[in-house]
Amino acid sequence: MCDAAFGHHCAVAPPAETAVAEPVGAELRAPFLRISTRALAFVVVGTEMLALAIFGVVHARTLIPREDEVLALFVGRSHLGSALHQVVGERGGAPLHFMTAWLVVHLGGHLVALRIVSTAFTTGSLALIALLGTRLARDMRVGVVAATLAAPSWLVLFSSDFARMYAEFLFFGTLAPVMLLRALDSRRTRDWAFWWLASLGVLAAHPYGAFVLAAGIAAVFASAPRDRRTWLVCAVPVVLALPFWIGDLVLRSRFDVGVGGGGESLGSLHAISRFLLTSFRDAVSWHGPSFWLACVLAPVGCVVVLRRTTTPERILVATSFALPIVALLGASADSQVSPETRHLIFLLPYVDVFLAAALIRVTAPARVVAPFLVVALVGVIVAGQIHSAKLRTNDLFVTESGYRHDARIAAGDWLGARATPRTLLMGYEPLFYEAWRQHDGFSTSVVARADSAVAAKQLGRYCGGFTQAAFVFDRENGYKDDLAEGQFARLQRRLSAAGYEAKRFDDFLVVLASVPSKTPKEYVRVSAPLLQIAKDAAVHNGDLELKTLTGAAPLLHDGC
Repeated sequence: MCDAAFGHHCAVAPPAETAVAEPVGAELRAPFLRISTRALAFVVVGTEMLALAIFGVVHARTLIPREDEVLALFVGRSHLGSALHQVVGERGGAPLHFMTAWLVVHLGGHLVALRIVSTAFTTGSLALIALLGTRLARDMRVGVVAATLAAPSWLVLFSSDFARMYAEFLFFGTLAPVMLLRALDSRRTRDWAFWWLASLGVLAAHPYGAFVLAAGIAAVFASAPRDRRTWLVCAVPVVLALPFWIGDLVLRSRFDVGVGGGGESLGSLHAISRFLLTSFRDAVSWHGPSFWLACVLAPVGCVVVLRRTTTPERILVATSFALPIVALLGASADSQVSPETRHLIFLLPYVDVFLAAALIRVTAPARVVAPFLVVALVGVIVAGQIHSAKLRTNDLFVTESGYRHDARIAAGDWLGARATPRTLLMGYEPLFYEAWRQHDGFSTSVVARADSAVAAKQLGRYCGGFTQAAFVFDRENGYKDDLAEGQFARLQRRLSAAGYEAKRFDDFLVVLASVPSKTPKEYVRVSAPLLQIAKDAAVHNGDLELKTLTGAAPLLHDGC
């Protein structure tokens, strides 16, 4: 069977058990009109891709540096073997983003360059969403509208400028089902190989890529359950993904993820329902007419799409949603685990396809004015998406306060000049990134601030290789209330009186301490009193870092 979504010029027979709507352009008999319709779709999607690319590149310097971004860059500063060890052996999880960061850093790039890589992946995802929508709904209009709805979503806008793995996850999470549907149609080995590669890409991008692969395997079995070749086709990506399974097991062990349910962040029906609602709002809009319009359209579009699909395609769509929900309901984990809405970004294309299919279907009776109604309703949703994105992450659109930006740069310059290359850094602070950006020889040794097991592994690896410890405290105090000016000034005085070198730059306080014996236990002995002072001053990071080192201490050995 051929697939019109991939440009095959042949008729696609609709499945016998479903009533499939004719694709857009079927009523246009003249060949040049069919070409014009397709060309119009390419122009619309291409314009959206260009707009998103411009947004990502222009705003790559706007977004305030995040700790997760600095983590990837500092891992990327290591040589390749060390970077792989840190990702797979120490931290666990999917390595693709960290290897991308390694490549960017070793090509001379920094944070802005890594963010532009994210922009490239989200931009490419729009074309894939258009293909997926066209294929599932058998209607090119659905694909075009789905891509239009995806572009201004907070999930896409933030991922396009957030130097993390979610842009790659969206790209490969959409590419895998597109390649799978092509392979199901052709049954050619070459197309199965493309699906295998896309599946490996999504597994390398994020641990939740396992849900994408599992949904694809379910669809393959539904297409030919008695064919012996089906087992081989499904086994290949599972076997090839062995390194990724190992990394996922390491990640699970870090957070004690298992089966059993319970807990406030995982395993609770109420918690999962709230998480799914938040995820839907992040995909469309948080409130107002756009949110309620999407709530009405989504189930209608789901029915429309599923009625036009074959059994394997229905299985693909259904399992893509069901598997993560069942997994979260049945999971148990420690208190550090809290799923984020961007973990489900691979479901965004399906949601947008549902919305697009519903818009096309409910406006169809209007005939001549139907396109104008679609544009109007899309405008309502898009306006709500952009408004929600501004509320959700305002620094996507507005630059950081000048005094904080200048203070971070000044503090980074001071620290880079004052610290030695053998300084052990606490946490992947954006200020440490500024120090490295301004001083090439700045330390690469960082201790995770919120994970005792990883911190213990890192301290063991750094043993004997450090003589100094560096800490940063921010008056904005993380997600807590800002510290009062007098409170922050007293913190500096107390640390200086205790013998630490403490230098303040407006909202930032940089602290240096000597570690004479260069051992992990000596590092904890020197750092604990410093962090206790910060904790007593109600500094959130001081409390968090002290808990981390206290938890790591029993895992440390004497000496090196």
